[in-house]
This record gives sequence, structure tokens and C-alpha cells, in this order.
Amino acid sequence: MASWMEKARPLFDYLSQQPIQGTYIINVPADPRRKRMPREAMLIVRCGRVEIQRPDKLSVFGYPPSVTLFAVEALEVQPPAGQEPIHWRPLFMV
Repeated sequence: MASWMEKARPLFDYLSQQPIQGTYIINVPADPRRKRMPREAMLIVRCGRVEIQRPDKLSVFGYPPSVTLFAVEALEVQPPAGQEPIHWRPLFMV
């Protein structure tokens, strides 16, 4: 497992430096709340296993010292002019 913890850097910085695992085209629905137009979007996807350390103040509650997660980043390439790019970063339990 690549150790994000050993380098003590922000999680999202680590994730954005991982190799691209694939590209996907998705249909993005309109969202008037975000002024988003419907479109097809091409996403690049990166991922990696990370270990997140428990905050010291939670040790009294019996939580484990760390948890291993699978982090994913999906980022839209070349969004239309005036549109915010899709940028998702979900975390999953391993």
C-alpha cells in the first residue's frame, strides 16, 4: 500500500498525484440550482488506498488508531465554457 500517512501531506494532494486509472464518459443532467447545463462529460479517474489516523481526542472512545480507506477522484476534462468541472472525491471503507 502506498503510504499517504508516511508523507504527511493533504489527502487530496496525494490523490491528485496518483496515476490515471481510466477515463469515462457520463451523462450529466441539468441542475438549475448550480446553473449546470446537461452535457456529456469525460472524467479521468485516479484512486489509491490511504490510511487515516484517528484524532487523539477520540482515543478515549475506543476507536481504532487508524482506518484504511479507498479514495477515488473523478475529474472532468475540458468542461464547457462557463461550467464548473465535475470533481468528485468519495472515500470508501476497505
